[in-house]
Amino acid sequence: MTKILVLGVIFYVGICAFMYFRQEKLLFPAHLAPYNPFDAKNTFKTADGTQLEAKVFEPKQEDAPLIVLFTGNAQNALLAGSVIWEGFEKNIRVATMNYRGYGNSEDSPNEQNMFADALEFTKAMKEKYQAKKVYLMGISLGTGVVSYLASQEEVDGLILMTPYDSITNVGAGQYPFLPVKYLMRNPFESFKHIQKVNAPVAIIRAENDELIKKERTDNLVKYIPNLAYDETEPHMSHTGILLPENRSLLVNQLKQAVTALNTPNSAQN
Repeated sequence: MTKILVLGVIFYVGICAFMYFRQEKLLFPAHLAPYNPFDAKNTFKTADGTQLEAKVFEPKQEDAPLIVLFTGNAQNALLAGSVIWEGFEKNIRVATMNYRGYGNSEDSPNEQNMFADALEFTKAMKEKYQAKKVYLMGISLGTGVVSYLASQEEVDGLILMTPYDSITNVGAGQYPFLPVKYLMRNPFESFKHIQKVNAPVAIIRAENDELIKKERTDNLVKYIPNLAYDETEPHMSHTGILLPENRSLLVNQLKQAVTALNTPNSAQN
């Protein structure tokens, strides 16, 4: 009996060690991101000399608002940027970058360098284009990046698609048998950052989200000082709203969200 108990402890510790040392591979599966057909390559150089793949989708009118986009952990940012840009009939400027290790970006991703790179990129885009309106948009994992960014940089609004309160809490829900709180090196604690944000926030949820549970988004909402929009797309999975056949639904939600960000006292009940 003692031998079985010891083997069980060893096995459990082994699982914990695996999750601790391999979490970047699990959290940032860059190999799953789709191939990028756009000829962007390495177009943004960070302060530490890392070359990142980035692209700006130019609008029909120079005075168009700017959306700075940060995507999910299995997405190619340039592909997502193209979908959003075309959905707005190319009447909006969309700037986006692939995280380190994604697409043609160099190095490997972690929370620290993702935050630093995103802040540097956002500042550069704001300075270059001097847009009258600047919005930050995050999808899934990218909502954590955007929540941090908005606590550091003044913008006109945030669009958070399938957001969470923290990756630690998401992980604890998926692995209730593990001490996730003590294993997580990339916690992405959006709830801590979002409470420092004065800009209006728009939230888009997926009703059948199998990854970001409703309670994770509900808990984030408690910390948002200025909620302008909170809508759920019916019968949609976590990634479903990004599928080609649901593109019109995505665009409709985004347009409503942008309208709400520019409408005082528009929070949804």
